Amino acid sequence: MRRHILYIAALLLLACPIIRADEEFWFESDQPGFGTGANVVPFKKVMLEVGFQTDIMRRDAAVMLPEVLLRAGITHFAEIRLNVGGFAEQEGRWNYNIDPLVIGTKVRFAKGNKWIPKIAMLAELAIPCTPAQAAEMTVAPALHLLFENEVNHWLNICYDVGGEWDGVDMRPDVFISLAFEFNFHEKAGAFLESYNYITAFGRDFDGIPALSTGFYYQVHKRVQLDVYGSFNVLDPDAYSNVGLGVSWLIN
Repeated sequence: MRRHILYIAALLLLACPIIRADEEFWFESDQPGFGTGANVVPFKKVMLEVGFQTDIMRRDAAVMLPEVLLRAGITHFAEIRLNVGGFAEQEGRWNYNIDPLVIGTKVRFAKGNKWIPKIAMLAELAIPCTPAQAAEMTVAPALHLLFENEVNHWLNICYDVGGEWDGVDMRPDVFISLAFEFNFHEKAGAFLESYNYITAFGRDFDGIPALSTGFYYQVHKRVQLDVYGSFNVLDPDAYSNVGLGVSWLIN
């Protein structure tokens, strides 16, 4: 009898992690916004994020083709990423352009605790995928350090600093962002973000601070919709955009 009790107890102990895994449900998209959070897709999970955006520059509009980001968790602390996109612009007639293919990984180094930030590294490589791109550029790497503080149940602070190469110039552009995420409800929230690209190393500054804001709503346990907009703080007519997106946790 005692042996049967021990067997049952052992089975219950083994089942506890499985029960906890079923109860804990993860859903966190990298969109909306331009900065990136420090969390990664959990092991063996796959997320698909699709975005649509319209850029307005000096009254000229460019429509971004659907940008598709596929993320897959390969360990408990790392994910791989595949990003494809493009844009259409009107210069007498509409011209369609495909962006270079971007592959990358995000690796989380520290889980953090309130004022101690989560820390992750995002490494990406843009690869020319058309003959015209191959004639103009080589591969273009990007490297970002990502930080995130979960201050309390309704406020997260995310900040991001990185360098991005264009495949032509050996000197990178510096990207800096600071975002405040507000969780109004377990299914809804908003963000306010300041971001900028700075052309570094003595070249002309190409970065006027930009401000971005948006909202998200989880319409289903595995599906989130979001809408956002951003503009040049000092000269809104020079650049602004609006966009919307959908995120789907596939499994």
